[in-house]
Amino acid sequence: MSGPSNIVYLSLGGNLGDPAASMAAALRLLDADADTRVTAVSSLYRTPPWGKLDQPDFLNAAAELSTRLAPRALLDLCLEAERKLKRVREERWGPRLIDIDILVFGDRVIHET
Repeated sequence: MSGPSNIVYLSLGGNLGDPAASMAAALRLLDADADTRVTAVSSLYRTPPWGKLDQPDFLNAAAELSTRLAPRALLDLCLEAERKLKRVREERWGPRLIDIDILVFGDRVIHET
């Protein structure tokens, strides 16, 4: 990877199957992109569910990436990684194999729902 890049922070989590393995696989998929490098990963943290409480606890982590991708292209890359890992979006705040969210993208403020 060469050229100007942005420092990006992601959250990753899941509470179905083997969340630690799913997060590791997601990071490998993201790192495989020619314009993106995973530069640091936090420890794993177990947290109770929020919103819909009758489900297993979540395993969560954060990751730092360096990317030349635009914000929307990085979001598309994250969504593609979720699809490859068989994420199914059935209910808001429901259980999931993997969830990847962009927390910080350089110094940009982006509002989307």
